[in-house]
Amino acid sequence: MGQNRVRWIGWLAVGLTALLVGPPGWGFTGDRHRSITEEALGFLKPDVLKVLIEGNVSVDAAGGTVAAWAGMAEGHFDNCDFCQGVAQINTWYGQVLGSPDLFADVPKEAATAFGWILHFAQDLYAHSNWAETMQRLGKGDTALFDRGIGREWVVGCPWASHLEGVIIAQGERSVLPKGWKAELDRNTHLVTVTRADGTTAYGIISGTFGARDDCHDAIAMSHGELNKDSVDTAHLAYRLAVNQTRHEWCRLESLVVARFGQEGLEKLRRAFLAPGQTSPCGTYGWLEIKAQTVDGRELKGVEVEVRLGDGYVYICRTGCTYVVAPTADLGVEAPASVQGLVFTEWKLAERRRSLLGPTLWWLGRHPASSWKFKLGDFKSTQREFVLIAVYGPPVEEGPVTPPPGEIEPPPGG
Repeated sequence: MGQNRVRWIGWLAVGLTALLVGPPGWGFTGDRHRSITEEALGFLKPDVLKVLIEGNVSVDAAGGTVAAWAGMAEGHFDNCDFCQGVAQINTWYGQVLGSPDLFADVPKEAATAFGWILHFAQDLYAHSNWAETMQRLGKGDTALFDRGIGREWVVGCPWASHLEGVIIAQGERSVLPKGWKAELDRNTHLVTVTRADGTTAYGIISGTFGARDDCHDAIAMSHGELNKDSVDTAHLAYRLAVNQTRHEWCRLESLVVARFGQEGLEKLRRAFLAPGQTSPCGTYGWLEIKAQTVDGRELKGVEVEVRLGDGYVYICRTGCTYVVAPTADLGVEAPASVQGLVFTEWKLAERRRSLLGPTLWWLGRHPASSWKFKLGDFKSTQREFVLIAVYGPPVEEGPVTPPPGEIEPPPGG
């Protein structure tokens, strides 16, 4: 009761301040958002970058009433609203990809919406304890909250495991899993989550702002206590925001490849990149995963574990395709047996087009059902790859031949 009263008093103070001097500081200050974006995306056309930054900074000025600003908490990753913030980012990616001027000389609509996305992504580090937690774990400024390529953002709530082995501590006391507990060190901003089995992990929270939040009361910190809105450029939260911003450009490129193909990527780069500048993201490839028998018969629905270098494990029911970077650390694991057949080998090929149709050119083979590799390790100028798990009949058991120099024991011996 007392804590709720304190929150209401704090919210009233924020509201009075907003009425007198304008909207509250929802994230990195406008200058910080600007400098983060300029540092990360300096390879864009100046006029496009200007529109993008205007869209980014405008998020803090949206609304015009206290009620409107309060309703935007999820957009700034306040109030432990991680799932809501991620959902908003993904919604706006849909707007960017569906914008009619995405490939225009000055793509104002697409650039503005992309700026909104970047504001949210940057605020994640300003308003949460992600930076403090990564520092405690010995991680650097590449330990991004989401580093997906060819897909939108992913997060699980409530109390779900996330990248780097942390727990997303979203949810009030009533949704804390049975037997779990959560504790906060207010000096370090670190949250320790203890599971029912006694194992522990650090928890990720964000600051509370306004009358409503989705933070467990025992570990709640206010926006004022936790925010890093005015940190200098060397602060880990700032560096993470720069790297997440640059990664979002690569994510956008990969999503364009997934929807519009390589031709779409070329159009995007012509529309956004400054003359003489190149994208920091390199190239992208398509990786299709299939399964077949040794005599070439396709096996459908074989469940293969796939790792794309973004920290997640995907279950591919063969026939799926992923957009990947050649430098990504890929990993696959196929079941040992399928339909009475046993795993024989992986075969990696590039798909080439000819007058007779697509042809597979074999690049490599691997005999174990688990395989880690990079597409860039194989000499290829192509961008379409096929990875096939091959299955054959079990080897019939026969008499064992003893190694040279050893004597076969007598029957019954």
